[in-house]
Amino acid sequence: GRAQSFHQASIEPFPWSSPRQHAYVGNAPRLDLAAPVLTVLETSPREGRSRIRTRLSSPRGAREARLIIPDTVTVDALSVHGHLVPALSEKARARHNGWQVYTFPNLPREGVELELVISHTDPVELVLLDRSSDLPPEGEALRAARPREAQPIHDGDGVIVTRRVRL
Repeated sequence: GRAQSFHQASIEPFPWSSPRQHAYVGNAPRLDLAAPVLTVLETSPREGRSRIRTRLSSPRGAREARLIIPDTVTVDALSVHGHLVPALSEKARARHNGWQVYTFPNLPREGVELELVISHTDPVELVLLDRSSDLPPEGEALRAARPREAQPIHDGDGVIVTRRVRL
């Protein structure tokens, strides 16, 4: 017999998830994993805007990270290691319910240096996410519960850890 069972559902696991997302849902063990970190290196508020220089990293060594910014925050500019990132299109924002999702696919061990310019001087809450490939030993029951005819798609099996931060 299978240790778990899955059922298909329309879910919204995160506020930035696509409203049309369909997934198979099942119970998984809670893991005590280190969450991604956003280290503030420098801040400088000026004329109703804030320039915040940070380092985004994954203490657990995940190879992908995301900086997720709510639709209530206006991003004037984002640079990665000094290179300006093009503004997100309306289509990209609509895909994430208006949230601004920046993905860093080959995250180095030391992380990435980001400079964020936002049209706010009040504190803002952001979400950090990291994703590692495959499942840890604790997730083997999930793999065993998958129907024989099913297989992972898109990014495959993985573990996601999130953290909310206030800047």
